[in-house]
Amino acid sequence: MPWKVTNKMKQRIEFVIRATSGCETITDLCQEFNVSRTVGHDWLNRYRDAKGNLNSLADRSRRPHCSPNKTELTIEENVISLRNQYGWGGEVFSLPGGAGVGRLLTT
Repeated sequence: MPWKVTNKMKQRIEFVIRATSGCETITDLCQEFNVSRTVGHDWLNRYRDAKGNLNSLADRSRRPHCSPNKTELTIEENVISLRNQYGWGGEVFSLPGGAGVGRLLTT
C-alpha cells in the first residue's frame, strides 16, 4: 500500500467530519487514519469543545504555562554581571542544586 501524502490539518478535519456524521465508528476511523483511539477522541473533543470551530484542531503549543523552578531574574542578572566583569564561566558559580548557571551563560 503506498504512503498517503496529506496535510495534518486536512486529515484532522476529514476525521472529525466523518466522525460527527455517525456513519462510521471512531475505532474504524482511527484505524483508517492510523491514529490511536485516544488521539481520535482528543480531536473530536477539541472540536466539540470549540463548538464546531475547525481551527481548534491545529497543533497546540507544548510549552509549559509556568516554570516554577525558573531562576529568579535578580540571580540571572548577578551571574551575567559577574561573567561580564571577571570572565568567569559556569564552573565558578554555584547555585542551590548546582544546576542552571551554565544555561544562564549560554543564553
